[in-house]
Amino acid sequence: MSRSIVTRLILKDFYLQWPTLTGSLVLGFATLALALFGGGSPVTFYVGSVSFICVLILLNVLLVGSIVAQEKKDRVILFVLSLPVSTTQYALAKLVSSLLAFLIPFCLLGAAAVLVIALTPIPHGLIPLTLAVMMYVCLYFCIFLTVALAVDSAGWNTVVIVCGNVLLNFLIAWLLNRPSVAHASKAAAAVWAPEILATLAVETLGCLLALGAAVVTILRKKDFL
Repeated sequence: MSRSIVTRLILKDFYLQWPTLTGSLVLGFATLALALFGGGSPVTFYVGSVSFICVLILLNVLLVGSIVAQEKKDRVILFVLSLPVSTTQYALAKLVSSLLAFLIPFCLLGAAAVLVIALTPIPHGLIPLTLAVMMYVCLYFCIFLTVALAVDSAGWNTVVIVCGNVLLNFLIAWLLNRPSVAHASKAAAAVWAPEILATLAVETLGCLLALGAAVVTILRKKDFL
């Protein structure tokens, strides 16, 4: 019975978030279309690319803010506790629904981004750099989700959002200032520079550690009010 309710809680989040998911996909594809049909202009491609990353970050903030942070603020769990489901199961449902709600549009838009670069005269060497930046957004999401599940603090959530947005600029600047990355980004084919591979490895490990910390927090913390 409780498993059925957990599944319904996950589906409930999807139902409530479908406008956000649909909007992010529409905006994401629109920014990619701008880059694709911008006449091959580097300026148009840059505008489309920056807007694309902004859409992913906005998706990140809106999903965690509404699925986790806002429900904590509204004390939704007080109603959930009237159902045959534990606070641990409720928190795990939040983790799973948030992950799925983010990863589905994230993967679709990521695949579309790679396709756009492949179909434009822009150097295909930008594909590894694009994936490295996208994986940073995924890491940003995992950390934000973990913090939102672990603490009930608007202050900490704000700190994560500010740091996540600012550090992205430092990451892009650092990568583009690496000679191997700068050279590879101008290549006709995708070239995986050592710095790109190292960045992807660190980001992937960071995602796993953040999600692991979230699971440990959920299993140990019995009060998510």
